[in-house]
Amino acid sequence: MALASPLINLCAPDDDILKRSLDALYDELVRAEALGLSWVVIQPGKHDGQGDEWAQRQLASSVNKVLERTRGFKCGLLLETAAGGEHEVGASFEPLGRLRRKLDESRRVGVCLDTAKLFAASHDFRELGTYRLMLTEFDRTVGLKHVKAIHLCDTQLPLGSKVASPTQIGRGELGTDAFAFFMNDSRFADVPLILETPPAAGTDALGDNLKRLLSLRGSVQVA
Repeated sequence: MALASPLINLCAPDDDILKRSLDALYDELVRAEALGLSWVVIQPGKHDGQGDEWAQRQLASSVNKVLERTRGFKCGLLLETAAGGEHEVGASFEPLGRLRRKLDESRRVGVCLDTAKLFAASHDFRELGTYRLMLTEFDRTVGLKHVKAIHLCDTQLPLGSKVASPTQIGRGELGTDAFAFFMNDSRFADVPLILETPPAAGTDALGDNLKRLLSLRGSVQVA
């Protein structure tokens, strides 16, 4: 699995930026296909004030063009959930579901959940009840079967901030319970859970975060 450049904007209203974004994403997919990777994770982008409906059409058109250009590839795209910043696409679930239904080759397009960005976009899953409600809503609008990866990261900013401020697992606003739910949800048993925490000076941040996550296994019954 690869993470595409954040400079790629599939909703760009500027024709030149859009062309460069489509070419860059094509290059990302070519490399991923050559390496035998299953997915490239991409941020849906920003519409720069053109509106949500316009963004839906532009994003669907962009994804369809890339899929057509890479027809026959095994590697597909994962649209990453967004934090909900200004003009950002992908912060709410229903538009993601509508988008998938507009695609010519939707089997090659899935979703990557990002815990820090979900929380920034006002999805509260710090308690088991709200976690279940969030995933019920996602399943209704998009479909849990389309979740192909999950980025795990805590955030320093409060619910609905519309900005993800990454920090170590259990050290931010999410706490540890939110991650325990993902770690123990049997529906995600075969879904890659990917640490996206920032480095921390003088510590083995990656190792500490991994140990913290592994310690949560078996701590709660989710489904």
